[in-house]
Amino acid sequence: MNDKTHVAHTRRNFIAFVGGLATLVATALLLGSIGTAKADDPKPMLMFVQLAQGVKIDPSTQTLRLIGVSPQTLYFADRPERIAGHIKMDAFMAEWTSKA
Repeated sequence: MNDKTHVAHTRRNFIAFVGGLATLVATALLLGSIGTAKADDPKPMLMFVQLAQGVKIDPSTQTLRLIGVSPQTLYFADRPERIAGHIKMDAFMAEWTSKA
């Protein structure tokens, strides 16, 4: 691999990482909170961390796919209270299809 190819590959990985990070932030905004809470309690804005061995980007469909994802997704928040934990991937994915 020559220097130009290496730079392009590194740049592409960095762009994929930033895209994945943006996806995780959007997920945090969409999912709200995990666990039970009273209806009048403010919901924490959660951030999620997903570890993967690789990433594939398809510009034609504008999709980002994580390859070899960890079976656990980490989450955390600092307001209105500090919380942190992990959730299994099947439960995390169920949140995407559940209707609030």
